[in-house]
Amino acid sequence: MALAQGFGLEPQRFLDTIEGGPLDVKYAHVKGAAMLRSEFPASFPVDGAAKDARLIVEAANEAGVHMRVADAVAEQMQAAADAGHGREDMAAVWNVVRS
Repeated sequence: MALAQGFGLEPQRFLDTIEGGPLDVKYAHVKGAAMLRSEFPASFPVDGAAKDARLIVEAANEAGVHMRVADAVAEQMQAAADAGHGREDMAAVWNVVRS
């Protein structure tokens, strides 16, 4: 959604585009709608997501596995927490991804 917006498209276009395809999952629409409304009542707070992502990265490192996607998720979640969104839902990562 942030990428669509970065290209000057309405973020809703992302949700419209995935509709009916293999990436069309209810979770994307629920979190996407929250992002569009800029309403982030916590069902899984950013602080928890950042902690869990860090734990996954640490476990992977201990196992000798480099998980680049997990690294990126941990970095984005921590950036959202650092920006003051720690108690909001993890969808609030939208605020730092698009800025």
